[in-house]
Amino acid sequence: MTVETQRTISAWAVNTFGKASRQVIVDRAQDEMRELFDAVCDGQPVADIAEEAADVAIVLMHLAQSLGVDLNAAIDAKMAKNRKRTWVIGGNGRGRHVK
Repeated sequence: MTVETQRTISAWAVNTFGKASRQVIVDRAQDEMRELFDAVCDGQPVADIAEEAADVAIVLMHLAQSLGVDLNAAIDAKMAKNRKRTWVIGGNGRGRHVK
């Protein structure tokens, strides 16, 4: 089994679908998020939901590569910022940070 990286995923996407603008990649990510949402709302099996979540991650990795950004490093930096913030908790598993 191949261990995929942001670079290999993006190369596959370009080789398979051709070069896409960032707007097209984000539009595709929105399509994949809708499919993930539907899978969760429809109560599909966990394996199907995981596959849809993977589709979202794949498209986001392709976008990050097109930007010249390491998505894993960006996630680490964002989580460090999130951990320092004060949060207002919504009581339903959601919240927002205090500005």
